Amino acid sequence: MYCAQIHRARNYTEVPLSRKAFTLIELLVVIAIIAILAAILFPVFAQAKQAAKAASSLSNEKQTALAVIMYAGDVDDTAPIDVLWGTSDAVYWYGSAGSQFSPWSYEIMPYTKNGNIFQDPQVQPNGPATAGVALSSYYAYNPQYGYNYTALSPITSTSGTGANKWVRTPSAFTSISRPAETVMISSKSINSETSGWWWGAGTLVAGSFTVEAPDCYDIAPLCVDNWGTGWWATNALHDKTVAGSNSLFNSQRKAGASIVGFVDGHVKTMQPGNLAAGTNWNPKQDSSQLVMKNSSAYLWGNFN
Repeated sequence: MYCAQIHRARNYTEVPLSRKAFTLIELLVVIAIIAILAAILFPVFAQAKQAAKAASSLSNEKQTALAVIMYAGDVDDTAPIDVLWGTSDAVYWYGSAGSQFSPWSYEIMPYTKNGNIFQDPQVQPNGPATAGVALSSYYAYNPQYGYNYTALSPITSTSGTGANKWVRTPSAFTSISRPAETVMISSKSINSETSGWWWGAGTLVAGSFTVEAPDCYDIAPLCVDNWGTGWWATNALHDKTVAGSNSLFNSQRKAGASIVGFVDGHVKTMQPGNLAAGTNWNPKQDSSQLVMKNSSAYLWGNFN
């Protein structure tokens, strides 16, 4: 009986365990699907990252605009001067004794407490820092947002001499009739995009600290150029549209638009055509052909 049971047990058929695996074709299909998903998602991630940087830039410019307003509140309602001369602690100087100067952005440092907000997160920060200068202060001396000097710090006289040759008169904020429609600051071309060019005549230093109004010829006795395809755009900015070659330092790096702060403190993104409202600006038109058509629509000052 016992032997028979053993014999029957040995006659059972043993079924081997099955082994499952991907075929080569299946693996190739999976790899292809992953590659397709990566190709779809990577640009989306890059766009999301760029959008985050643009949002951070918008925030930086908002804080900067509010700092200018606070500065004005403490200085008899007057705006900062685009370039302040004779500041004893200034890093920059114009080449002769007593000609130290500092830009508007450094003037408002007591209200920002941080020079980093003058750098646009959408691009590499200006640098490297000058020897012996703290990085935060260096950034305040090399802002990547430009000041609308023609409205807020206009040149009112060219009769002086030396450091007083081009006399600036800071505007009172209450004198701006349309504060919500007057540009204060705008995203600006960075130093490397202009090959480090500064434009200077007397004590006007442009390009590193300021942005130019679309129609500057009809505003101040001294300016760089009108917007368009003039000499300045070709030689200084090397025709980089995103850097502001045809919109004089007003960078267009946020999807072809500039980030603009207004005198009332609000900030928004604007296409260059809208920023040049009131003029006949055309990106392919020579700057000498630009004229103001409607001063009530113009966003760069009270020029009626």
